Amino acid sequence: MMVAFVPLYLQLLGAESYGLVGIMLGLQAISQLFDFGVGGAVNRELAMRSGKPELVGGISALIRTLEWIVWPMSIFVGILIIVLSEWIATSWLNGTLLSNEDIIYSLKIIGIAVGCLWPSNFYLNCLSGLEKQPLMNALTAGFATLRYAGVLPVLYFVESSIVAFLYWGAFVALMQSCLLAIVVWRKLPCRSQKKRFSRGELFSVARFSGGLFLISMMALSLTQIDRFFLAGLHPLSELGYYTVALTVAAGIGRLIQPLFNALYPRFSRLLANFDNRTLSDLYHQSSQWAAAVLSGVGAMLVVFSEQIIFVWTGDLDLALQLKNALAILVAGTVLNGLVTIPYALQLASGWTKLSVLFNLVSILFIIPFGYIAINLYGMEGAASVCLLLNLCYICLAVPLILRRLLPGEWFQWFFSDSLPSFVAAFTVAFSASLWLPEISRNFTGFLLLTLVFGLVGASSFLSSSVVRKQLVQFLKPASA
Repeated sequence: MMVAFVPLYLQLLGAESYGLVGIMLGLQAISQLFDFGVGGAVNRELAMRSGKPELVGGISALIRTLEWIVWPMSIFVGILIIVLSEWIATSWLNGTLLSNEDIIYSLKIIGIAVGCLWPSNFYLNCLSGLEKQPLMNALTAGFATLRYAGVLPVLYFVESSIVAFLYWGAFVALMQSCLLAIVVWRKLPCRSQKKRFSRGELFSVARFSGGLFLISMMALSLTQIDRFFLAGLHPLSELGYYTVALTVAAGIGRLIQPLFNALYPRFSRLLANFDNRTLSDLYHQSSQWAAAVLSGVGAMLVVFSEQIIFVWTGDLDLALQLKNALAILVAGTVLNGLVTIPYALQLASGWTKLSVLFNLVSILFIIPFGYIAINLYGMEGAASVCLLLNLCYICLAVPLILRRLLPGEWFQWFFSDSLPSFVAAFTVAFSASLWLPEISRNFTGFLLLTLVFGLVGASSFLSSSVVRKQLVQFLKPASA
């Protein structure tokens, strides 16, 4: 949703103010460290317990126990950002158009917004664990629309400032967290059970949530260093432009996130029931769908990054500045999307040690690499951090995951599930780029890009055996 309105945000706020939105998104991600892994843990626990009647009775106590962690920590997170706002503004950010006072005040509002939004991740994990994905997706989409589209009347008719943008975000965040809490409690299968704090429930998830906390801590260190190094080493306006590329790349991640939300609890339940045959079939089918979707969108954004940005924003200078960074960032995000399915399988098994060790080793190399690359190459260097990290995940982490959990099936995952769609999509995209005329920002340019996207997407989907078979089965009744 945010992607659609980025050109308007840049026009109304300016690149430097929009850079503060990038800071807010980064602080939101970092604040999830204080979740201590309870979100992922409650997702897995609810998935396993809701399928076993003898364990359903403890769900209410589990939720209430973890709420005693979630809500106090949300207040702590907000206060921490507010307290650190002056230090962040004066020692880290490089504003030119915004004064230090404006940046400090904006950061304080960001602290309120991040604190208000923080509990919603816990409740979204609860809905995912209960396998209420349609409801969860509807609520997420509704609040995203309210947050990113609803702010436009505020900016047009009240005040076109970053302060107004952030205040609206804080208001919507509070609404989201409160409504999600109400929905979760109404959807629990054991609403009549006592809602009380339980040490036993806390200890039951402590080990797994601790592993998730370590994974999250190191993963965030790896995935957020690009924007934070960029903010410290380059002007804030450059971070604003890079945030545009991040927003587009994040849109690709959101394409695959619903699949993760559906598979993580389902994998947890299948593993708890020792149904390895169904688990393997589901893993490979979902991997092919993920590859088909990711390769089609990714090939377009990598090959036609400049043309898409120009048609989208109408700003040729922005398109020239962002084309390389966006292409590199999208390539890394697409690879990360491929890792999503194996990672869901790994978490469902309760195996966190591999990710902890892998991320620890990655930090030793990625952080110095990121500092040097960003210092020398700016946005392109920042994007290369994402690409290098996810190449390591694909080449090293995924084979280890499948070796333990689905022995002997890595070859099928890479060469049958993933590679065909990518080869087909990028071949068609690169071939189209050779004969496609210069794209103008008019209906013809939009139509040409849409046509190419249709061809790339079709080649990606039809090259996947599972997707092709399911599409034929879906179309049969219609043609009968």
